[in-house]
Amino acid sequence: MSDFKVHEGIQANHLSLEDQSSEPAGSSASNVIFSKPTASGGSGIWFKDGNNASDELVSKSKAMAFGLVL
Repeated sequence: MSDFKVHEGIQANHLSLEDQSSEPAGSSASNVIFSKPTASGGSGIWFKDGNNASDELVSKSKAMAFGLVL
């Protein structure tokens, strides 16, 4: 992970995200990863892309279940 950059004071071995009460503002030049209450993806980890679209990342167990169904 030599390309991974962190700001001073943030440990690179883990991140702790607090749930957001509202989605953070997006930017057309970057992607945003944030925490919100868990929805159908089962992870509670969300992203907002450069097109201002957001969705929840799927947990490993949900992805395996989806794979068996399809």
